[in-house]
Amino acid sequence: MFAKREPKKVKLCSDPHPDYEQVNTSVSEYFRKYAQGKVDNMPTDSRPTVTDDRPTDEMLNDDSRTNHMSCDDLDALHELEQHREEFEAAINEIELSEKQTKAFKDAVKIIDDPNSTVDQKREAYEVLEELKDKITRARKI
Repeated sequence: MFAKREPKKVKLCSDPHPDYEQVNTSVSEYFRKYAQGKVDNMPTDSRPTVTDDRPTDEMLNDDSRTNHMSCDDLDALHELEQHREEFEAAINEIELSEKQTKAFKDAVKIIDDPNSTVDQKREAYEVLEELKDKITRARKI
């Protein structure tokens, strides 16, 4: 029903175009060129440079950059500080073991102490995170 047709054979020219230029883009070739001082053919960053010409006060008061730079932890800390009494009341409602209560109070003391180091505060937040996980798992059951 259907006839089998052979495609037409077209002879392709193997001569390169006059504007064709073969460039070796291997890393070793770039290092070799750089060692010889040929930096004119080095790859460059094509992204435009962004400058902020606003006054310093305006840049400091702009919180859009702060939120864009993943400062959600900072926002959470501010919220914790603002609603401290509510959180403490909620913690007092929850029945914790003596060991958990002591760990919670020690972590809060470290966080409240202005002389504690960043590592100590990080460990205190990890303790609080573990307690939070235990409490939320216990409430789900």
